[in-house]
Amino acid sequence: MVSRAVGYTITDSTSGFRIICEPLLSEFAHEFPVYYLGDTFEAAVIAARAKYGVMEIPANLAPRLAGNSSSGLVHSILAIAKVTLIATLRLHRKIKMGY
Repeated sequence: MVSRAVGYTITDSTSGFRIICEPLLSEFAHEFPVYYLGDTFEAAVIAARAKYGVMEIPANLAPRLAGNSSSGLVHSILAIAKVTLIATLRLHRKIKMGY
């Protein structure tokens, strides 16, 4: 869905690492609660639909050596269902269009 929204392939729309430049950063800061951008999938869709540039830059990451994921199977399935419904029905928040 993110790939469709941005117009090209995004392979990992759930990565927690983002670089957000102005004026999009100020738009997000003004329009959304502080916890909102934890949902990186939806943030990418919102930015792309507002005509801001969204791109993926590959990063080489080391595999996890210890510990467990912070979200389990049920949480992951519910999160996917939520963002799919929101993105498909365009229920997400709107921001000012990019340049």
